[in-house]
Amino acid sequence: MTNWWQGLVWGSPEWRMPAAVVGVLAVLAVLTAYLAISGPSRVRWLAATLKAVAIATLLLCLLEPLRTEDRPRPGANLFVVLADNSRSVTLRDAADDSISEQMRATLDESAWQIRLGQDFDVRRYGFDDRLQSLGDWSSMSFDGQRSALGAALQGIRQRFEGQPLAGVLLLSDGVATDVVEPLLQQGHALPPIYPVRYAHGAPAADAAIRRVSVRQTNFEDSPVLITAEVAAHGFPVETELKLELLDAANEVVDTSSVKPARDEAVAVELRVRPESAGLHVYRLQVKAISDVAESTLANNQRLVMVQRDRGPYRLLYVAGRPNWEFKFLRRSMEEDRELDLVALLRIARKEPKFVFRDRDTGNANPLFQGFDGKDAENVEQYDQPVIVRIRVEENELRDGFPKDAETLFGFHALILDDVESDFFNEDQLSLIKEFVSQRGGGLLMLGGAGSFANGGYGDTPLGDMLPVYLDQASDQPPAGAVRYRMKLSREGWLQPWVRMRSSESDEHLRIEEMPAFETLNHTARIKPGATVLASVDEQRRGSDTPRSLPALVSQRYGKGRAGALMIGDYWKWATHRKEGGERDLEKAWRQMMRWLVSDVAGRVEAAAQPLEDGRGVRIHVDVRDDAYRPLDNAEVTVTVSTPDKRSVALAASAGQQPGVYESEFAHREAGPYLVKVQVKAPDGSDIGDAEAGWVHEPDADEFKSLEPNQALLDRLAEATGGETLASSSLESGVARISQRRAVVNETKMLPIWHRWYVFLFAALCLAGEWGLRRWNGLP
Repeated sequence: MTNWWQGLVWGSPEWRMPAAVVGVLAVLAVLTAYLAISGPSRVRWLAATLKAVAIATLLLCLLEPLRTEDRPRPGANLFVVLADNSRSVTLRDAADDSISEQMRATLDESAWQIRLGQDFDVRRYGFDDRLQSLGDWSSMSFDGQRSALGAALQGIRQRFEGQPLAGVLLLSDGVATDVVEPLLQQGHALPPIYPVRYAHGAPAADAAIRRVSVRQTNFEDSPVLITAEVAAHGFPVETELKLELLDAANEVVDTSSVKPARDEAVAVELRVRPESAGLHVYRLQVKAISDVAESTLANNQRLVMVQRDRGPYRLLYVAGRPNWEFKFLRRSMEEDRELDLVALLRIARKEPKFVFRDRDTGNANPLFQGFDGKDAENVEQYDQPVIVRIRVEENELRDGFPKDAETLFGFHALILDDVESDFFNEDQLSLIKEFVSQRGGGLLMLGGAGSFANGGYGDTPLGDMLPVYLDQASDQPPAGAVRYRMKLSREGWLQPWVRMRSSESDEHLRIEEMPAFETLNHTARIKPGATVLASVDEQRRGSDTPRSLPALVSQRYGKGRAGALMIGDYWKWATHRKEGGERDLEKAWRQMMRWLVSDVAGRVEAAAQPLEDGRGVRIHVDVRDDAYRPLDNAEVTVTVSTPDKRSVALAASAGQQPGVYESEFAHREAGPYLVKVQVKAPDGSDIGDAEAGWVHEPDADEFKSLEPNQALLDRLAEATGGETLASSSLESGVARISQRRAVVNETKMLPIWHRWYVFLFAALCLAGEWGLRRWNGLP
């Protein structure tokens, strides 16, 4: 703030010396006079001071003090009056008042508009889903579907860029359907904003769904969770709200009842199991079990789009020997149509051998001679491991573990079980690293004699990816000497795929009934950023103090994830199942495999991202080649299905990043929009397709809040250097705006010396001096 004396100038500076001489003589005369009389010293000094101040004030008037201030030059600056034309301002409060009626009265009032027009070139604008210039306010109908406040302010800034815009008078309830936060962060780039505050009472009765989120879990009993934030206002205490989830056939899929406290939102979870893969649209609706009429029904329902991933997802299982783990893992996968388990089982190691051969002796391993009609060239040799392929496609993995990215990257996850690092060559180990970091695949290593440090992975690329440190090999104690009891960590309790039961009490009971394991790959340290989801308590014979060790650990690595299951005899869980009880091991395997492939991307990925102005979406397509590198020059076809069953073909252009293609679509009709993307390589071959979608619900966004967002308006005023004005005293508020600096200003000189308050001050000092002398009996 500028100090008042910084704008002070003297109209007659030539009088400074005479005034100073007269002032000094006058002060000396006053002091001499008061020193010559008798009386209390405090009274004499105070009276002398008052008289000296009065004389000094009058002498200063000889210098003609003037105050300068910069004010907007009349007519040289622009000023925008921006009014909200959306339907949210028509909502009535409990007293049956609405902001639209108050706003109409403000716009019909001429006094403040005349005052504003005296100093500024006033421009009138209205906004709802777009910004519109208005000749007068008669076209304001308050029926717009959206309140694009952020886009309107951006539009004002762009339209008047480079012009002397002094400010924006904003008439709105502050309920924006687009993003305003970026404007607050760059408030210096906006002109001063002056929001008008309107009176608004308590909201009328209303039940609303504020926001909805969808979460796909790997918990097979609840694959899709829909969380709705439900709020109620103005209903009697303990009013019950009923929330229903309906499918495309208008059949109720799930329902829940809730009693939210007054002015508080409650999160309600509903569950749905889509019967098929792809995009599904559901409708959420809430209603109060009460006879009270609601303020609006536009916010009582929301559309929800659920995308169930399309499988099957292919998992490659590699084991160094046949074992019980594979038996139960394979059995669990047979019940899941979305998971396809392909296995490579080594049943014999390679046998380098020197023998004296006669003419009937060959190089083929006799284990495979005479089977499958193989000729001598295709039978495994002595110096090759004997590997059995299970559930492979024709000629797939004929040479064992993949040696090129095209083959390995065709899988979504890789499981290594009891197989040592020497099974892979250096190129294959590096390929596995790229599979996780670049392709985004999942890697899970299972415990066993040939896994982790025992398998020699410590100094390999896989050792870098695993979430645990491979310090040293584990010595397996004698059978029965050590028992390991599994328990979930805090992070494990938060992951649905780690749990087997829907309630905490049932989950505790399940954990207590789990058998003790006897085989564990020991590690005491996990890597930074890794998460322990489950641990085991090591109970050694003769020791009463159990030691906690990691059992299930995961971490992100590049675009993918890596997990470590340290238990080597996980299969024993199935042998302790009670007759007629839950098949928990098989369920655990399915959930773990779903987690492993849940975020693995395909060669074509599509997503619909809302534009900043809220008037449409940007369709973002990622395209990768067979090695999952960005693919340019692809032919991308985008087709949008609108709510009225029209199909619109869009051209997708290359984005700023390699392998990225983008297209924009402006939605108008309310409802669900479905996107289908088809991609072809530059040579014309098919790469793949993808689906995406979004829901356009202008009513739900417009009426998401029944109360004005005054806090947002105040923040806009503060961030831009403006001021919040009261609607009841708008004329005086506009007068204050005219006293502020603008872009184009003029300097005015305001004389101080002949102001009445200056002479009044001098007279009061003299009167005070006279009163002190008379009161204390001084001459």
